[in-house]
Amino acid sequence: MNATENIVREIPTPTSPSPLPSPTETPEPDFPSGGSGTLLMGDTADFAAGPWWAVSFEDGWNIEVFDVEGENRLSHPASGCQFYSYQGFGGFASTSDDDQTASEKTLENAVAGGLGLEWQATGSPNIVFDRTVLLDAYGYDEVEMLRYVSDYTVADGSARERVFLIRNFQPSDAVLLAMTDCPAAASGTGLDFLDTLMVNDMF
Repeated sequence: MNATENIVREIPTPTSPSPLPSPTETPEPDFPSGGSGTLLMGDTADFAAGPWWAVSFEDGWNIEVFDVEGENRLSHPASGCQFYSYQGFGGFASTSDDDQTASEKTLENAVAGGLGLEWQATGSPNIVFDRTVLLDAYGYDEVEMLRYVSDYTVADGSARERVFLIRNFQPSDAVLLAMTDCPAAASGTGLDFLDTLMVNDMF
């Protein structure tokens, strides 16, 4: 499937993924750049340990779940936004895939299998490729991720926006998935939070 194609969500539920050990989310991460250049989607990762998410717990965001089987959940009551992150070994794609193909398959199968925030959509949400983004990293200067967006409507007629960041690092099949879900009018709050994420390669 090409990145520009819509995600088809009616996929059989995959086997449960296994979380990566020793996640490194910290309240105030301050990790220097590893200075190893930019890890693009076409590159093979050479992490010393991770990768893991480094999540900065910003003002106004409340911790709902912290480091449970590779998952974190935060909420932002003032805006109605939610945040979710997952790190683990996927089992959603073939280890013979390149990172981009594996990332596309992982998002398709993981979301269809219920990984992430619950949907409140009145119909089947349409998830579309938006663009690639570069996140600051330790172990590399930056790591390229795929970004997807879903604009959908809930039962009361209000509009919401969900934004996904995803990369499956092959051939290790290590998955980093993050998402925010916000009222459409507050989508900037979610995007600002995603901008604080780092890819970490430290214990």
